[in-house]
Amino acid sequence: MIDWQTAIALIIVTGAAGTLCYRGWKTIFATSSSGCGTRCKQCPSSAPQTSKMTELIQLGNESTHAID
Repeated sequence: MIDWQTAIALIIVTGAAGTLCYRGWKTIFATSSSGCGTRCKQCPSSAPQTSKMTELIQLGNESTHAID
């Protein structure tokens, strides 16, 4: 007969193994989609990429020397 601690430990280990198998299955057989995987098209990552670039402005000392 299994005591209650062993039974709980087996349930936790079985659940963890099942979770790992499920995530591995989804990773291996995943379809190529961006975002969270729900394909709702509301995530910024699922929006079409634009070529609009933002100009970066460098702040601080304009000297190229590390120490003046």
